[in-house]
Amino acid sequence: MDRYADQGDDLDAATVAARRPGSGGTATVDPAPGQELIEANTALDAAQDASRASPSHLPLAAVRPGSRLLETERKLLTHAIRLSAYNAESALARLLRPH
Repeated sequence: MDRYADQGDDLDAATVAARRPGSGGTATVDPAPGQELIEANTALDAAQDASRASPSHLPLAAVRPGSRLLETERKLLTHAIRLSAYNAESALARLLRPH
């Protein structure tokens, strides 16, 4: 059974020994991809922190200044008309489906 020594990866190393036993060669390693990954993780952490710091709910006036809420009766009437129109459209679609 072969046994190999365990060693950590060094991202700053310019060259590392080849992994195949007996090859005796070296391979060049570019540390830039590892550094880019570290920078991307740092940017992701900063974006997540900024997202957590921002409020999840905003008042309507902050999103649309000058907007107004509908009166309760008008809102109920508007919803009733929308629901009736949807039901009528669905009924017509069911009647036309066989044809």
